[in-house]
Amino acid sequence: MRLVSPNDEPVGEIELVEKKYRCRLREGFFLTMEDTLQIVATLNLSNTEYRVLLALLANLDYGNFIRKKQSIIASKTNIKPSNFSKALQKLKALGLVFVEDTDEGRLLRVSSALAWKGHANREFEAIYHKDSTRLSNEIQMLK
Repeated sequence: MRLVSPNDEPVGEIELVEKKYRCRLREGFFLTMEDTLQIVATLNLSNTEYRVLLALLANLDYGNFIRKKQSIIASKTNIKPSNFSKALQKLKALGLVFVEDTDEGRLLRVSSALAWKGHANREFEAIYHKDSTRLSNEIQMLK
C-alpha cells in the first residue's frame, strides 16, 4: 500500500500485516447459565454448602469433572472434611453435583445445567440452545 500526502504525492509505502487475535485465556474459566444461578440462589444453601459449590466450580475440569480429591479441595477452602462431605451430599441431593463412572474411575461431575467447561461440542450446543432433554431434566431437578 502506498502512502500519499494531501497533495497526492507519494511519501512512502507500508505493508499491512494482518495480526490474528489470539485468546490468552487458557485455563480458569467456564460457561454458566444465568437462569440456573437464579434457581441456585433460591435453594437456601448454607454458607458451607455455597463454599463447597464454589470450590467445586473453581476446580472444574473439562467435561465438568472434578479430578482433585475432596480432601484436597476441603483443605484448600479451610472446611473440615466431615463438613465438606455433608455439604457435598446436599449438593448431590439437589442435583447440582453427581457421581459418574468413567474410565478414570468414579468422579464427581457438576451438573451441566449449572456450568460447562469444555469444548463446544453437541452437549454444549444443546445446553446453549436449551433444547436438551438432559439439561431440561437437570434444571427441573433444581426447581
